[in-house]
Amino acid sequence: VDAVAAYRRSFSLGGRKLGWRLQLNVRNLLDEDDLEVARSDYSGRPFEYLRVAPRQLSLTAGLNF
Repeated sequence: VDAVAAYRRSFSLGGRKLGWRLQLNVRNLLDEDDLEVARSDYSGRPFEYLRVAPRQLSLTAGLNF
């Protein structure tokens, strides 16, 4: 499960309209360390597994002018 939370705000500075944005992205929110099936054979039986990546956080900020 991935999640995104964002906050936007507009304001005026010197007669110009500006906006800024703050965004938080979370990959693998539940942080389960299960195995995922990578490949399976023709009958549908899995034969190769991969570990799920750990939780990753990304915070970005932006300015619009």
